[in-house]
Amino acid sequence: MDHPAILRTALTSYAKLPHPLHILDTSTSPWEVMCGIILSAATTDAAVNAALPGFLAKYPTPETVVAASKDDMIALLPAIAHTGGKCDYIKNWANYLIQHRGQYSTSIGELTQLQGIGRKTAGIFLWVLAKKDESFPLDTHCLRVLERLGWYAATTPKALEKLLLTEFPEGTRNLTHRMLTQFGRLHCTYRNPQCATCPLRAECKFFGNSAATT
Repeated sequence: MDHPAILRTALTSYAKLPHPLHILDTSTSPWEVMCGIILSAATTDAAVNAALPGFLAKYPTPETVVAASKDDMIALLPAIAHTGGKCDYIKNWANYLIQHRGQYSTSIGELTQLQGIGRKTAGIFLWVLAKKDESFPLDTHCLRVLERLGWYAATTPKALEKLLLTEFPEGTRNLTHRMLTQFGRLHCTYRNPQCATCPLRAECKFFGNSAATT
């Protein structure tokens, strides 16, 4: 089964939608983009979209946040989960950019040496800023859709990404991530997925099991 071709055919329209985390479409600043991605972990994109402009207005550059207190930063981040830890991660990123004079490594391995930057965060960042496509980011929506499709036997996100990296060539990975994310948000939702109109229902284990029990 040619999984990349199936997804490319079925979900092309979802790749054209604006990214739900607005900063990924509106900025090419390493400082701004990484702040947005860090804040988005375990938090809705809507919450980040609402808070990030005010945060960046107060702290427009890495240098401006270095002396900020955690309480001052948290006050600008309502509805952001785990803001205390994320403030530390943002400061880590600020110090990194200052030390490297605004430049950043294009290696996922090097970026993930910074506390608070995991493989998914680094992969999305490098795709947005440098068009490097060496990871397959897996957020909640991607994982839900892929689990329902039942194509892969991997039981952990790490194992699943390893499989996906062998099947999806560079140039298709982050694009497929984006399609799956949008499809999961808008169609294959956690509650009440729209199975009857799903363009993937012929290939979907979840739909097949549901149909067999009705």
